[in-house]
Amino acid sequence: MRREKFDLVLTSNNPDNFSLSQALFGRLLGARQLVGFDAKDSAAFYDLAVASSTRIHYSEAMVDLWRPYDGGAKMRLGALHPPEALREKIRRENPALGEKGIVLWLGATGNKILPGTVFAHLYEEIRSFSDLPVHFLAGPADEPHLLSYPAWVREKTVVWKAPLSETAALFSMHDYFISGDTGPMHLAAALNRRLLTLFVDSNLIQYGYRNAPLQEAIIWEDGPDGLVRLRKALGEMLGERPKPAGFASQNNRG
Repeated sequence: MRREKFDLVLTSNNPDNFSLSQALFGRLLGARQLVGFDAKDSAAFYDLAVASSTRIHYSEAMVDLWRPYDGGAKMRLGALHPPEALREKIRRENPALGEKGIVLWLGATGNKILPGTVFAHLYEEIRSFSDLPVHFLAGPADEPHLLSYPAWVREKTVVWKAPLSETAALFSMHDYFISGDTGPMHLAAALNRRLLTLFVDSNLIQYGYRNAPLQEAIIWEDGPDGLVRLRKALGEMLGERPKPAGFASQNNRG
């Protein structure tokens, strides 16, 4: 990488923190300029230490790192456009996933993992608003925690192992994306999908997308208040519709 002779290296840790490993790696790359956030001891390592905040969205803070070079830079969602050839590949290889509908992403890490009962309830609530297909998806690293989920949820879940480019193409084929606080949620946001994100304890202001009804993020709390908040957010996202004919909340899991 040193042979690439970089003009600029930007580090991307949180704006209120400093990563010594990132700073040292940036120095090892031999870039003409190393830039990061002005936090803790960063000024001693960076050629330019940029002021930012955790009180703005993380992606907006990332743009702060670039603004010294382009004062008019803005954070834009929806600028990612996967090629049609990748969508055709998915339709050919995974025809069931090519059906336009709702992506329900079950994956997450650490204390961001939502209980399986939350996704079971989400599915039942979605069915009370819409008869769109619901695609249960998770990544390979999520398989261990899926073992504790209800059997019917596991049976409906596709463990998605395709590369990031195909993942973006898959998400772009569906209008809605519902998940916990997880990396694929940011990919769906970059594609300007309609989002609903359930946060457990992360900074919702910093990592959530809130532009209702297009995008909404809520704090998940187990109990009646949490269920009311979830139903309200789903209703705003999907639009209040009558229940599909033949709906039965306990049995219709097709």
